[in-house]
Amino acid sequence: MERSAQGRRHWLWFAGIAMLAILIAEGFLNLVISPTMEKSLWFTGSIHQPDKKFGFRFSPNYHGWMRFPDGVFLERLDLDEFGDRMPAERPASGTDVVLIGGYSMTFSYGVKDEQTIHHVLCNKLKLPTRVRNTAWPGFDPVRNFQIYKDQVGTGKRADLAVVFFFEEDLAVFAGLPDPTTDFKDPQAERDLFSFFGHHALQRPRSKVQDLLGTLYYHSVLVHKLGSTLGELEKKYIEQRSKLTREKAKGQTSPLPDPSELGKLRIQQFANELFTYFGNNEHVLFICLPSSDNAEYYTPLVRALPSGAHVVDLNRTEMDSIRVLGTMALGHYTAPSCEFIGKRIAEELDPLVINSQRSEH
Repeated sequence: MERSAQGRRHWLWFAGIAMLAILIAEGFLNLVISPTMEKSLWFTGSIHQPDKKFGFRFSPNYHGWMRFPDGVFLERLDLDEFGDRMPAERPASGTDVVLIGGYSMTFSYGVKDEQTIHHVLCNKLKLPTRVRNTAWPGFDPVRNFQIYKDQVGTGKRADLAVVFFFEEDLAVFAGLPDPTTDFKDPQAERDLFSFFGHHALQRPRSKVQDLLGTLYYHSVLVHKLGSTLGELEKKYIEQRSKLTREKAKGQTSPLPDPSELGKLRIQQFANELFTYFGNNEHVLFICLPSSDNAEYYTPLVRALPSGAHVVDLNRTEMDSIRVLGTMALGHYTAPSCEFIGKRIAEELDPLVINSQRSEH
C-alpha cells in the first residue's frame, strides 16, 4: 500500500511539473508572438458558425485574418453578408457570374482579396461583370450549390455559373446521399472536414468540452505543434506526388474510370444546374489542376452531359501551374490565381457576350 501511495505521489509530482512547464512555455509564447496572428490552426476561430444542415457555415460580415500552421497566409480576410469572399465588380456591371465548387482553391485561400481568382476573372472579362465567389474550404460542389440556393432564395439568380471540379470529385459524388436535390447531410457535423477534423468547428456537447476547445483554439503551443505536423504532412504529400508521377510516366492507357455511381451523380448534378440557371449555355465547368500536382486523365470530364461547356485545366495547363507554383499543401499562389482567372475569362467571354445580347 505504501509503495502504491508513493507511486501515485510520484506521478502527481511529475504531472504537476509537466503542467507548470506547459504553462511557462504558453505564457512565454504569448508574450513574444504578435497578437495579430490570432491563434487558430486554419482560420481564426470566429469565422465558423454551427449549422444543422451543413455542419457549419462561414460567418456573415466576418472581418479578420486567415492563416495556416506554418505561418504563411497571414492575410486579411473580409466576408460579405452571406459569409462569402467579397464579390468583385466593375462599374456598370451588366452580367452576374457566380463561382461554385473548388473548395479552398477557388476560395483562393491565402491570397489577398484583389488577388483572388474571382477578382482576376472580373478584371479580365471583356464586358463589365459582377463576380461572386461562393466557394468555401471543405465544401464539395453539391453542398456549395445548395448553400448558394439558400442564399438566393426567391431573389435573382446569377446569369452565368462557373462550376469547379477536381479529379477526386467523382469519388466524392459517389459517396453523397441520393438524391442530391435539396441536399441534407445525414451526418453534417462529422462529414465536413473529415480529413481535417481538428480544424472544424464542433458543436460543444458539454461545458468541459467547450472550455477545453477554447483553450485549444487559443493555445500558441498547439500552433507550434501544428506547424511541425504541417511540415511533415507537406513532405509526405510531396513524396506521394513524386511517386505518382514516376508511376504514370510509362502509362499509355487511361486510368480506370471511377465508379459508375459517381458519374451518374455528376450527370444529375449538371442537369440540375442547367435547370436552375436556364440551360447549358449558362453554365461553364472547369476541371482545376490537382492540388498535389499529379498527372491524371480526366474521366470526370467525360462524365458530364453532352453539350456541357467544359474546360479541362487539370490536364492541359498542369505544366503552367507547376512553373507558377503552389504552396502550403498545394494551394494556389497569387500568380497561379492570376493565370487561372485569365484562362477562365477566355472561356467565359463568349458566354457573357451571348448573355448580354439575349437580355437586349
